[in-house]
Amino acid sequence: MGKLGKTFGILLAAALSVFATTAAAAPPWQQAPTKLERKVFGEPEKLLAPMSSAIAIFDGAVGQEDGHDVLYTTVKGNPAIFNVVDLDDYKLLRSMEIPGVTDSWIHEVAPDGTVYIGAGGGSQPKLWSYSPVTKQLQGIAELPGEGSTWALAVDEKNRAYVGTYPGGKVYQYDPATKKVRDYGRLVGESAQEYVRSLAYDNGHVYAGTHNRQIFRINVETGEKTEIIGDTPLLAHEESFVYDLDITGGYLFARFSKSMNMYVYDLAKGEWLDLVIPSVSGLHVPKALNGKTYFVSDQKLKSFDLATHVIEDTGMTYGSSLRGADWVELENDPALPGPNLVTIQFGGAVTFFNLQNKVVKVYPSVVTPSASIIQAVETGPEGAVYVSGYTSAVGAIYQPETGTNTVITLGQADTMVPFQGDMWMGVYPNGFMYRYDPDQAPGPQNPMQMFQIGEDQDRINAMTVAEGKLFIGTIPYYGKLGGAITVYDPNAADGATKRVYRNVVPNQSIAGLAYRDGKIYGSTTIFGGLGVDPTESEAKLFVWDVATGQTLASFTPQAEGVGRPKLIGGVSFGPDGLLWSTANGVIFAVDPETLQVVKSKNLYPEVTDYGMWRPAKMYWSADGLLYANVASKLTVIDPETLEFRYLAETESFTTGRDGNIYFAPTNEKTLLYKLTISDLVVYGDVDNDGLVTAKDVSLVAQHNGQTLTEENKRYDVNNDGRIDSADVREVVRAMQEAKKANP
Repeated sequence: MGKLGKTFGILLAAALSVFATTAAAAPPWQQAPTKLERKVFGEPEKLLAPMSSAIAIFDGAVGQEDGHDVLYTTVKGNPAIFNVVDLDDYKLLRSMEIPGVTDSWIHEVAPDGTVYIGAGGGSQPKLWSYSPVTKQLQGIAELPGEGSTWALAVDEKNRAYVGTYPGGKVYQYDPATKKVRDYGRLVGESAQEYVRSLAYDNGHVYAGTHNRQIFRINVETGEKTEIIGDTPLLAHEESFVYDLDITGGYLFARFSKSMNMYVYDLAKGEWLDLVIPSVSGLHVPKALNGKTYFVSDQKLKSFDLATHVIEDTGMTYGSSLRGADWVELENDPALPGPNLVTIQFGGAVTFFNLQNKVVKVYPSVVTPSASIIQAVETGPEGAVYVSGYTSAVGAIYQPETGTNTVITLGQADTMVPFQGDMWMGVYPNGFMYRYDPDQAPGPQNPMQMFQIGEDQDRINAMTVAEGKLFIGTIPYYGKLGGAITVYDPNAADGATKRVYRNVVPNQSIAGLAYRDGKIYGSTTIFGGLGVDPTESEAKLFVWDVATGQTLASFTPQAEGVGRPKLIGGVSFGPDGLLWSTANGVIFAVDPETLQVVKSKNLYPEVTDYGMWRPAKMYWSADGLLYANVASKLTVIDPETLEFRYLAETESFTTGRDGNIYFAPTNEKTLLYKLTISDLVVYGDVDNDGLVTAKDVSLVAQHNGQTLTEENKRYDVNNDGRIDSADVREVVRAMQEAKKANP
């Protein structure tokens, strides 16, 4: 036997001696690590705010500061940013963060110049004020229990009137006493109600609600009178009274669904026999020379208060009036006399000049803010797509290069790759968009493809199968009954879209998965806002694609599930089981028997979780399940139900690189990466998580070979060759493992 053979024999014998154990039970150092033990999860790494320069504006108002006309507006984001723009010199005078506030829907300027700002999202307070004298911003009213301030009006005493959600209340704030008066709920039929619009006139505030009602409230006595009632002219109207404005003794009321505007004679207490169609809102300005103005069919039109005649001004405008006030500019000779001014969603300021029939747009000068991340999803080309909450932008992040591209996109609640493109379900009104990654982003990329219809509003879940896109939705405000929509671009009969409502009666869709001609789905008991659920527990269901019929629906029976309000996303695992989650429970259902065959209550403290947002589920190449169970990013071994908590998030995705991309719950404007790698054990050349005699033997067998890409793992000490030193290293590693776990 040669020297090399003797060396190999001695080392192998030593290895076998070290490795020898009783057959009863292997010691810890010989026990193979579990799937989760073989994974290394890095610390979350902050990447960027993908929509850091977003501008989303809902409203503006004109006031006076230091002898100049100024525009007040708030950019939504985290935080919301209040801006003051000088209209005469057209420049930004100042901007300031509104702490604890993420958006603002409304501004009003009081007779003394005080600016009232209605706050939404974030924390209290819900009513803020800005002084044009001190240039200071302050929170002035908290309105406990209210989530958002949707409407404002002011009276001659500088008092502010506030319309809220979810209480559907009207409040009065008196700056003289700094006291808040609660006029109470106006409708009181549901747990979630809106006062969406307000207007004040002569001791009364008029309040438009979510369900076609308008109330007149005596601000001194609190007496309430409903002024629509059974008026035949408005009998067919439903949904929100979205806008209310008073000028020249008339109340102008616009409805959100029909986009019809009606006119109420305040002195006579009756509605004019007049319907103004296709009004885009959001405001009607104070009358000028006996006329007020509004946008309809993308044209600025006038309404004569004396004759009730409507005329086209000859000026076009493709948006709505987000605040509408009259100004005379000092420094723009192209805009002589009175100009109607408004601000666009993206921050540009538009002037309508009546004298010259000119529409002039000034570019945005407001300070942007970071948009809150609504959804994260990996696209067909491997990019990470991000959508914003109530935003006009999204983003595409390239993990390989770290580059980020902002795109024009509404609030996409869910996204999915389909036929090489990225498909996006955008709220409100249930629109589907398609983004082509092979084309540059622009006005037609993403492109609007179709609207769901059938009273569907929020696109909540999507899956792809059979060359079709299956879409699960939540209905409009005040409606129950979600739908499954099947989009088939190759439909033989040309009917590319079919909508199937109430697949589970009075419930909405939370998750979708496909198997063998059937859709397996999950539900939430909630419909749109403003309607209380009629069902007591969410369901799993089976739906036949060919017939469009629901074959089964049931509540899974597993410890901790109870009577869930929401059953999260659904996904078929490599084991053929249907996996889902409810409350803090992960469970698996046999698709044949529809029985729960595996379950574990991962987070027992969670007992009443969820409304709409489903849990997302992704499977790794090695069979691990990643899911945000009750908004807790969790990795689960489906065989053993061993799990590990990773982070708090409502939206995440797994990248092509095997890593996790997510927006943390406490930092929703930021995209993070969580790196996942395999545990590397020194000397473990067969990659089973252990150093054994098998590893010694494998290294010895390759002793003396020329180093190649295929055998380089046997060069244990990385000295560029495979030799007896590598064998000794493996033996040493075995001995160290035994010492560490005797």
